[in-house]
Amino acid sequence: MEHVRSFIAIEIPECIREDLSRLRNRWRQPSQNIRWIRAQNIHLTLKFLGDVPVAKVDAIVRKLQALCEETDAFHYNLTRLGVFPNPGKARLLWVGAESFREQLTQLAKKIDQALINLGFSKEKRKFVPHVTLGRAKSPLPRDFVNSFLATPFARDEVEAREIIMMRSDLRPTGAVYTAIKRIALRSL
Repeated sequence: MEHVRSFIAIEIPECIREDLSRLRNRWRQPSQNIRWIRAQNIHLTLKFLGDVPVAKVDAIVRKLQALCEETDAFHYNLTRLGVFPNPGKARLLWVGAESFREQLTQLAKKIDQALINLGFSKEKRKFVPHVTLGRAKSPLPRDFVNSFLATPFARDEVEAREIIMMRSDLRPTGAVYTAIKRIALRSL
């Protein structure tokens, strides 16, 4: 049976991806063991699906379409830098959506709930709306993390008008993302 590695996300507008690329480049250092996310791959994940049987994709899309018909478009902005799992053991660098966190969290919960009947597990971790900038194989130095976290970053609000079911093809040069289906949210 053929599978497709996939996730559901909100696309980040190009102007903000460019700002995030500049931020990323500011922190890029040859001495750091960080794999930085390419600008075209920057997105806000709502739910990672993993390897999905191709035969199940249409059912997932139908569930998402029904959910989006009942979900209004909304605004969000990226306003602060963060790390996972914590500053002392930071291995993932991100920019988070704080001021509109509730709308993003509710959408992620709705998606999670809508897909349970299709065999997807409910997410156990607390949803933190964020855009990943880079990943390290081992914890980053604390002084680097502290400086990163102290960096101001805030961008104007943008409107989330759709969600996207994305395909993720892992390659030696990095992941390549392709939209399987774009699904519009209800217009404001």
